[in-house]
Amino acid sequence: MTTARGVAAALRSTARRALRTVGGAGLERSIHLVYHAALRRTGRFDPPEDPATLAMLRTLASRARTLIDVGANVGKYTHFFLQTAPRDARVVAFEPNPEARDLLRANTRDRRLAILGDALGAESARQSLWVPVDASGNPVSGLGHLAGPRAEERTIAYQIEIRALDDLVSAGIVPLVAPVLVKIDVEGHEVAVLTGARSLLAAGAALYFECEAEHLERAGTTPETLWALLVDAGYQVWGMGATEFVRYDALDAQVWNYLALPSRQPEGDIAQAIEAWAGGMR
Repeated sequence: MTTARGVAAALRSTARRALRTVGGAGLERSIHLVYHAALRRTGRFDPPEDPATLAMLRTLASRARTLIDVGANVGKYTHFFLQTAPRDARVVAFEPNPEARDLLRANTRDRRLAILGDALGAESARQSLWVPVDASGNPVSGLGHLAGPRAEERTIAYQIEIRALDDLVSAGIVPLVAPVLVKIDVEGHEVAVLTGARSLLAAGAALYFECEAEHLERAGTTPETLWALLVDAGYQVWGMGATEFVRYDALDAQVWNYLALPSRQPEGDIAQAIEAWAGGMR
């Protein structure tokens, strides 16, 4: 049975296609700007998280001095960080998709924010970013990836620059003042991002990241590789269980997003782990 949400999504997709056909990407962008402005004014531009996860992210962001949004898309997490972080915090957002980056800039104007058009990875390279399009031909910016399109997948390709975060930190482009909070949503390329961001692990950054086996495997890696990288760096991984945050020692197919926190304590709840992170345990 078709749900009301499904019908609404189909109508939005059709309307987007009509806008792009009549007025091009510029008209669609203008409509998006008005829509996003309305969401911000009414307090509905928050990240798509459950209330408990939003509360946890709010606690982390309110204690962080450096906040990094990797795969910022149109800026919901970046906006959330700017609304929550201390006045002297520094926020850095990475978004390689030029259409999404235009909306990100409009949605997150703030003197504390730097927006960079690079994708993060294990090393510097120039590569294609593949952005899928839906059944109506609209680009789905939040699903852009570097793995190359599947045979049945329709995409738009952008040539982008990939940089290792460690190089940007060494060059002074991205400062790391602890406590550091990082959100990573890169459609399966989390291992590559962290491989090139050892400075984050050394700084004891809190990492809120997406982990989906299908996306990781498309990118040529596995959840086990990602988990091993974090555990080897002295991290514990938490995720939202049925009613509260619990420790995870392996991927749960029903959980997409996780929080990794540095810890020298084998036991303890998430509140203790957050306090240790905020206190500069390392």
